[in-house]
Amino acid sequence: MIKKTSKNIKHTEKIAKEFSKLILQKKNSATVICLYGDLGTGKTTFSQFLAKNLGVKRKVNSPTFVIMKKYELPSQNVSKNFKNLFHIDAYRLKNHKELLVLGWEEIISKPENLILIEWPENVLKAIPKKHNKIHISHTKQGHRNFKIKAI
Repeated sequence: MIKKTSKNIKHTEKIAKEFSKLILQKKNSATVICLYGDLGTGKTTFSQFLAKNLGVKRKVNSPTFVIMKKYELPSQNVSKNFKNLFHIDAYRLKNHKELLVLGWEEIISKPENLILIEWPENVLKAIPKKHNKIHISHTKQGHRNFKIKAI
């Protein structure tokens, strides 16, 4: 487990960039990253920086109301292994069955897919056992603590 503290947004960007290097290996299935944390801890901000590091030029917003957004990764991104970035916000989902309706089984079956899930605790039954975990929490000083478990 990797533990980091971010004192500002630039440091959060650096943590996202370092994390992207950990997940670039080729896998047999999609790479899933679960982002845990209370409202306002920085899950979407981390997702934005990770997407930026992978070459996404479009603005990455929280998919709270649409549940899922898909971004095609440019062929010259830092990882030739990923072609698509899926950003899912499961905050409004009641259970894993609602995730299945979105084509979840097909998405996680493709090794070229990188999937970020905010509020994964709402859909845990659908998430593969082997997945990356990032827990983000506030500190008393107003910073962010990151606990990262990369597979």
